[in-house]
Amino acid sequence: MATNQIFKAVYFSDYKVANPKAKGFILAFGERNKDVYKSIADFGSNELRNLLGTNSYLELEQRAEQEGLPVNTYCLWYLRKNLGVEEPRPVVVRSKKTIAKFENQVIQGDCLKVMSDIPSKSVDMILCDLPYGMTQNHWDSVIPLDELWVHYERIVKDNGVVALTGQGLFTAKLMLSNPKLFKYKITWVKSKPTNFLNAKKQPLRKHEDICIFYKNQPAYNPQMTYGEPYNKGFRKDQFTGSYGDFKTVEVKSNGERYPTDVVYFKTAESEGEVYHPTQKPVELGRYLVRTFTKEGDVVLDNTCGSGSFLVSAVLEGRKFIGIEKNQEVYLFKKNKIDYIEVSKQRIQEAKAEYKATGNTLFKSHQKVLL
Repeated sequence: MATNQIFKAVYFSDYKVANPKAKGFILAFGERNKDVYKSIADFGSNELRNLLGTNSYLELEQRAEQEGLPVNTYCLWYLRKNLGVEEPRPVVVRSKKTIAKFENQVIQGDCLKVMSDIPSKSVDMILCDLPYGMTQNHWDSVIPLDELWVHYERIVKDNGVVALTGQGLFTAKLMLSNPKLFKYKITWVKSKPTNFLNAKKQPLRKHEDICIFYKNQPAYNPQMTYGEPYNKGFRKDQFTGSYGDFKTVEVKSNGERYPTDVVYFKTAESEGEVYHPTQKPVELGRYLVRTFTKEGDVVLDNTCGSGSFLVSAVLEGRKFIGIEKNQEVYLFKKNKIDYIEVSKQRIQEAKAEYKATGNTLFKSHQKVLL
């Protein structure tokens, strides 16, 4: 859980019945809702229940579901509305640093703090595999999405793109976290399913999502696939004939096919060693980088883990910025893992592969910031 959150317990009798070990329903106030917390900091449970308009947690849960929101998000919205606290304006950070200070670096630290130093409108693509919060593991704790969007909207260019991976309920949370900028999602069909522990009770999970957000139309380079050429002869043009004679159009294809919103890529273990339990395949990243950016653009991954999406950027001739907290060094292996060092090694190997093709984007060794 994010360390800069403030928590407040609210007691509901029906919540205690369903959660006997819980001290109460815990409200979490992120950076953008600290003003709401200040307004209710001295309130007891009775006053908070009155403000929320119910003595039943189940009713609160139903109201949140009707609004399509997580209970915590709904409560913060409802409290803000009842207290008359205006929505805070995003803080515009005017960093004295240039984007060149961040390019081709892997930075160890809290992404919310590091991103506050990245110059405004300097990043072409944010490609990130955020923690989904679907397990009890500490490393899988969700970063407050409202705080992320304050930084994302500031640092991404007006024609840049934000691509965030998700699955299940977390995909829904991502979409609802910024409905104004959400445009569509791409479904990644995996070569290997998961959820084997529940195989006798639920279907295996064989896909994840990539949610696409942007302010204005970004670069779009459709990755064509190839099939059988065809020629179906001449047909009536469906866009003519309303106010005159139909025109004819020849329906044919040289075999090129435009991409759909469903893509297939093998999982990370097919590419070599797996360092992280949620490691994404480099080839998936390359596909997304090619689709939404051009050579020389800047790609940011603010929770870069073992660096797969950074490697994707390098192999496609894009500059990269990686941020990794690097706290949970054991994760799913017995040996200690330093993800900064892992990313650094993988990036150097990718640079060598990229240079071997005759490209010169990465002319000199880049130091990794620790």
